[in-house]
Amino acid sequence: MQPPSPGGPAGAQPWQVDLDWLWGTPPGNDGSPATLRLDVVGPGASRAAVAWLASLPGDEDGVRGRGGWRADPGEQPGADDHAVLLLTSAGEDVADGLEDAADDVHAAMAAVEGLTLRWTPLSRDPSR
Repeated sequence: MQPPSPGGPAGAQPWQVDLDWLWGTPPGNDGSPATLRLDVVGPGASRAAVAWLASLPGDEDGVRGRGGWRADPGEQPGADDHAVLLLTSAGEDVADGLEDAADDVHAAMAAVEGLTLRWTPLSRDPSR
């Protein structure tokens, strides 16, 4: 995946819940996990992503998140100006969980000047 193009939408735009992705296409609302990829691009993106992840409570296995969602670092591009975060929720409240996660990370990233956010819903696997 490429970072947002210079001519595309810019800024720390919030994620809009996509009920078609969550419920309208298979596997639908069967309780399986849904993961939203967030590419954070701009000066200090990697530092901002690491700081946000570190601010989240973790469980005994080191999984970070809160209120029905988890956050994980994605495959990192290896540059300080680009970071990938994966937000995951599951169950009956999958839409609420992802919305809470997206709102939380958006608030943190919007506070950092010059960052652009790109939200990508990932394909869902009903076998998980």
